[in-house]
Amino acid sequence: MPSHNWIPSYNVCIVGTRLYYAGAGGTMFHVDNIDSNTPGAPVRDVFYTSLASYNANKTNYDNTIFVNTPITADTSGNIFFGFRVQGAAPAPLNTSQSGLASISSTGTGTFVLAGTAANDSQIDRDSHNAGPALSNDETSVYFPVKASTNVFYSYLVELNSTTLATRHTVFLRDPRNGGGTRVHEDGTSTPMVAPDGDVYFGVFGNTGNGSRGFLLHYSSDLQTTKIPGGFGWDYTPGIVPASMVPSYTGASSYLIFCKYNDYPSADSSGVNKVAVLDPNATQIDPHATSPGLVEMREVLSVLAFTPDDAGSTFPFAVQEFCINAPAVNPATKTVYFDSEDGHLYRWNLGTNSVDQGVVLTPGILQPYVPTVIGPDGTLYTLNGGNLFAVGTKAGIEISIASSSPDLRRTVVGDAITFTATVAGSAPSPTGTVTFTDLSYNGLTEVRTTLATNVPLDSNGRASVTTSTLVSNATNFGNHFITATYNGDGSHQSTSVTMVQKVHRSASATTLTTSNPFANPGEAVTFTATTSCIPVPNVAQMPCGFVTFYDGQTAIGQMAPNSSGQATLVKSDLSTGVHAMRAVYTSDVVFAMSESQLQQGVGPVVQFNAATASANEGAGHVDVQVSLLGVSQTAVTVQFSTSDTAGANECTVTNGAAS
Repeated sequence: MPSHNWIPSYNVCIVGTRLYYAGAGGTMFHVDNIDSNTPGAPVRDVFYTSLASYNANKTNYDNTIFVNTPITADTSGNIFFGFRVQGAAPAPLNTSQSGLASISSTGTGTFVLAGTAANDSQIDRDSHNAGPALSNDETSVYFPVKASTNVFYSYLVELNSTTLATRHTVFLRDPRNGGGTRVHEDGTSTPMVAPDGDVYFGVFGNTGNGSRGFLLHYSSDLQTTKIPGGFGWDYTPGIVPASMVPSYTGASSYLIFCKYNDYPSADSSGVNKVAVLDPNATQIDPHATSPGLVEMREVLSVLAFTPDDAGSTFPFAVQEFCINAPAVNPATKTVYFDSEDGHLYRWNLGTNSVDQGVVLTPGILQPYVPTVIGPDGTLYTLNGGNLFAVGTKAGIEISIASSSPDLRRTVVGDAITFTATVAGSAPSPTGTVTFTDLSYNGLTEVRTTLATNVPLDSNGRASVTTSTLVSNATNFGNHFITATYNGDGSHQSTSVTMVQKVHRSASATTLTTSNPFANPGEAVTFTATTSCIPVPNVAQMPCGFVTFYDGQTAIGQMAPNSSGQATLVKSDLSTGVHAMRAVYTSDVVFAMSESQLQQGVGPVVQFNAATASANEGAGHVDVQVSLLGVSQTAVTVQFSTSDTAGANECTVTNGAAS
């Protein structure tokens, strides 16, 4: 193993019925027919020389050449991986440089040194844990390389996947200041290629930034730098088809799932979270170390649940989600990921709820790990140094649902009904369900029984309604609600847990405009005032975002300032009447709220009265209108009518309703 701080990640890689795994000296082993009861014997492949030459100088090769990244495979069975050279590798490498290697399905090896790939003599290393990524057509491979003498000097390179010849490179820059970024040896970020060919890669920032880093975003040829994400260096993002998020109304065909931690630091709150980002829409970064930075818009987020002792300066600090890569299930609109608190969580994007949490371990100092879904729906993940397979018990299954599942909306005192549904093999399950609640008062667990021995009805359901879930200054309203089926003569006991967020307070949002009836091209300032007021420099009150909408289109997003206000200036609104909204997305304390107004961009016709009515015998109705703004041409008044007293709507002929 090469020199390291955190242990580099090693994975097996399966292509068809062949399994690959790393060996000493930068070699690879493969095993064929792995589904057979009599699989083949391990075969060693060497990318830089013959097997005989390797065996003849094995000790020297083993002491200087190391596989140090995950393995990536294409559909033809060719594999790609990074290698680290320590000291000077013997002939035929004869180098101290690291690089990228490829081994074909027939055992033929190819490699390129890091400096050659970047066409830069200062570059001499790959990075621990940062594996290669293939383009969608598998003709290119993307790989990060860096300098050993300058931690803020690195590239992302695009190589021909057959020859490993360089196609394009991009120097990795901090989006705040243009300085070089760091590809961290302790990170777990690997380049990710999206369905449209864009390339994403997480990096560490160049000074400051609270160890959040950035998710850099490029075109497929790396020549166009696009909108970055606000967190990067220690995870690989996941692709979320936009159809998985029913509340999303933007234009992107896919969204990005990201770990989105906010580690306790000078400009951060300690409120770690995960988020779904829109790669083609923007928000303003809320942190003091990234002033005015335009980054990917946060569409939805989940604030972590289990408190973390980060000191009195960070009273809202929570344990982070220890994610290397999530498991995304489009069929169920769910995303699965691990946490440092020892849970595996399921985020339901359809309801914006964490509708299941499974305890794997006590959750102490967990590493960054991936989660994957097997063909039968079984989840596989790591936690506490153990591999877990998570599924349902044979012959019995239980689920739980909340009447108020959205993590943004529930306020203390709201009545919430939890319904457990039990299904199983014949005969149908009978018996009872017990409901319990776990929350935290500071760092102390608080356990409450909500109801015991609630009988299942004829549909296999049992429910409890409560309005007593706590949320206050020391208990932040993160409730782990568990439904336990107590079993019967034919079915064993089983349980399920979901997370119910309860906010300490409702919020109020007020939207105003600087000019309700603006001329075309005239700047209009929209101001949203919210209940959440952040405390400058100390993260006592971490706030969410204010999102401004024109109809269903998000046109701006930012955190409120120290006065609890967010402002947006627009001068490109089209002529007409715009339905404007400001939505406060919620936070640890305050629930979601919104405000609406109509913005006219002239010339505008305004009805002097909101409604008009007439006796049918009169034969007509007069409606007064006013023209606001200057018009050089005729103005058309658009209106609709309805006849509430009769069975049929009115009809309009030549401008007359009857």
